[in-house]
Amino acid sequence: MGKADQQDPLDNIEELLGAESHEKMGSLLELHGQLDEIDAQNRDLYESTLATYDSLMEAIVAKLRDKETPGPLKGKYVQMRRALDERRQAFRERFPEFVAEEESRKAQERLKAKSAPILKSLEESTLISDEENKLFLRYWKELPPDQQERYINHLKGALKNKDQAGVITGFRGMLFELSRRVILTRQQLEEVGGYPEPIYVEYIGYDKKNPQVNKPPVKLFKPNRKNKEGDIQNDVTGVLRDGKPYVYETKAYPRRRFGAEYGAGESAANRNQLLKYQQAINDGSIAGASVEIQGRIDTEFLNWAIGTGLTHEGAIPDVEIIYSMPLPSGREYRFVLKRGRGKGLRFENERSDYTIDDKIVIRGLAQSVRDKSVIGVMTDVNIEIDEDSPLVTAEHIAHPDQITDPEIFEAYNQLRLESIWERLEDKAIDPSVHDKVAAYDERVTRDYVMQMLTDFEIMLNENPELKALKWAYVVEESQYDEVVDRVMEDVERIKEYELARKSSKKERRNKVVRDIQGYKGPAEGYVLDVEHILMDALQNVTKTGEDQKPRSYSDISRFMNLRELKGRLADEDRSYLEITTYDPTRDSHDSKVISGIEDREEQARLIGEYERTIEIENLKRAEARLQKLLKKYQQLHKVGKENRDEEQDSEYRDLQKQLSGYNSGLNNRLNHQKSRLNALLEAKEEELRPLQNAMKDVRGYIESTGIGLDSRAAREQVIEKLRDTSAKYRAAARPIKQEILQTYREIFARDWESFAIREIAREEANLMKMIYVVTPEGEVIVEEEGIRGATDNSRAAHSELAQGRNIYAAGELAFEKIDGEWVLTEINSGSGHYRPSQDTLEYGKAVICEQLGVDPKDARLNVRNCIFRGIDIDGLPLDYR
Repeated sequence: MGKADQQDPLDNIEELLGAESHEKMGSLLELHGQLDEIDAQNRDLYESTLATYDSLMEAIVAKLRDKETPGPLKGKYVQMRRALDERRQAFRERFPEFVAEEESRKAQERLKAKSAPILKSLEESTLISDEENKLFLRYWKELPPDQQERYINHLKGALKNKDQAGVITGFRGMLFELSRRVILTRQQLEEVGGYPEPIYVEYIGYDKKNPQVNKPPVKLFKPNRKNKEGDIQNDVTGVLRDGKPYVYETKAYPRRRFGAEYGAGESAANRNQLLKYQQAINDGSIAGASVEIQGRIDTEFLNWAIGTGLTHEGAIPDVEIIYSMPLPSGREYRFVLKRGRGKGLRFENERSDYTIDDKIVIRGLAQSVRDKSVIGVMTDVNIEIDEDSPLVTAEHIAHPDQITDPEIFEAYNQLRLESIWERLEDKAIDPSVHDKVAAYDERVTRDYVMQMLTDFEIMLNENPELKALKWAYVVEESQYDEVVDRVMEDVERIKEYELARKSSKKERRNKVVRDIQGYKGPAEGYVLDVEHILMDALQNVTKTGEDQKPRSYSDISRFMNLRELKGRLADEDRSYLEITTYDPTRDSHDSKVISGIEDREEQARLIGEYERTIEIENLKRAEARLQKLLKKYQQLHKVGKENRDEEQDSEYRDLQKQLSGYNSGLNNRLNHQKSRLNALLEAKEEELRPLQNAMKDVRGYIESTGIGLDSRAAREQVIEKLRDTSAKYRAAARPIKQEILQTYREIFARDWESFAIREIAREEANLMKMIYVVTPEGEVIVEEEGIRGATDNSRAAHSELAQGRNIYAAGELAFEKIDGEWVLTEINSGSGHYRPSQDTLEYGKAVICEQLGVDPKDARLNVRNCIFRGIDIDGLPLDYR
């Protein structure tokens, strides 16, 4: 029923309270009418009085401007103007509601006057489509006036950008930000309040003038309303959580990689913004923070944010990172890439509107999260150049941040998205089946398994890239019967055990024990599906090398139970130092692991050797790059300006820009440094020559006599002298090489980051990681595996620990040596074979803590809900939770 059709509850007042009440109601309505009339008269009097004040003020101002007004009289007019203005202000304070309406009307008039020419420029822009223009206007008109003015200012700056591609990216960044506000309001999953004043935070960050983001931040930023270093200005303002502001930031990066360095300390600024949010959460100034990103993300930045170690939470543990993936239909899919420790932003994906192509991409996205390749999908630019239509060149793909032509940018961006969709479509082909078929299911016949194997192998052969990744599952057709035989043997063994267990008296007792200890999962436990039994059988057949251990459900003697592990822990040591470097030419990471860090001198020596290796490689790359640029520059210079075509002239100017530092004096410094290094190398050769000759003489003496212990001793002395001399010159040469590297950095400026290997992380820890399963009997079986994600061929699977049988909890355990004692720091449910739900965590925790003698309330123990190994469930698309 509409409002017009609803009866006023006061209509029957006479019937309920009597005729006297009816008269009073009429009197009340009459009084309201009189008040409305008085309000109208007050408004007229208010406006008339203001007009009189303004008229008097104009008269006074006219006298002050009149050149014939005597000086002494002007002083009186000034006093009159001041007194009149004070009375006018006092009068206006008596009518605050009229003043507010007046100021709001004037603000709207100013905004209208200010926005009209800017919106007209937007309408006339050839870079922005009509559809995007209309979308912006629709979003913009839903904003309150103060926010409308903010976006008009942003729009004005975006449209004035001389970089035409920058106009497009800047405008779409605004659209992305505005769309978040619209979605937030429409979904009504968050409390949205007013628009609070900026919050000022004191925090430790990175110096933008010297952005060494591979080291801990050291610069103190204090609240400063001028430079806004400590000012939290929210993109999507108004989100509240328990009465406090919740920061919601958006980032759209189609050309650049968010978090990477593109000059002017951009990488430091990106990190500082999130460090500021983290500090505000620590201080209690804000309830939490989420950053939603669309486009490319720098891998190093993600490692910094998320953390690279098993027990490391990254630099911003409480800040959530959401990723928005554009889909082929034009819609999007959002998921949590990095969760915070608190409650993140509440949002939903509009799943009903997805096309088939969209759903394939979403499925592939889930698979890329599962196999931990999602960061590469978002970061890499895997575009194949179209030889028939070379609008987008290899240079554009290598340096998309330098694309300024709008047509090239649109073509590049479309190719980038299509490349992502293609990769995710390939991921979606993965044969994982989510409808588990247990070994004791009646469908599991030999024909069923053979068909599953045949379909799987056909799929691999039709997808060479996937086949290369899953080489351990590839068999010849002649091996099919052997594989199926193994599967059926395992199936029969598991079936026999599970059916017998189900009806046993011991199982009835075990069920009671599990209930007491908090188990809430399915009564039969978590099943190893036949698909995984097949995958394990395939590996059993293909892994035949000496260093390869096939999957086996019968060789359980190599595993230990948790009680055995407890007895061995005290004497174990897994200390290591891991140095991670990034090679931009391959877009790959490399880790140098140095074990036995208690020997500090040996550790320092190994670190020095590794650092020297990187320095030598970077010197080679820098010199080769410089010579290549100089050669090309000289060739174009010889051609002459009048003979260079437009493309050559553009390349010549670009080379001039790249070599400006070199040509303006850095070449002299570089040559001087190289001369010093060469002089040192010549001195080294001079000092080593007699030692090398002595070595030849000693060797000749030994060869001629066949004996000579004294000579052998002399030889060892000479060798030691050679080593000492080499070490002396190596130590003297290193500072000079570092000076040369610094000069190269200045020559190439930001381009240095595109080819030089650099250290991005250094982690020192003493960690041990185990996989575990809890059997139906409550026994915890464990096996140690690599800490840093390396999964070699000898790594066991959860299915092997359980012999293929049902389990009641499975996942990973992490131990850290703290103050000389091993501490259980993590229990999670990450098992790709069994995929147990969160229901198993409390039970698994209770059993594990009881058998280890650990206090389950220990604050150092983190219990994480995973669905795949090491991937938190919050990091997966909803379809896979």
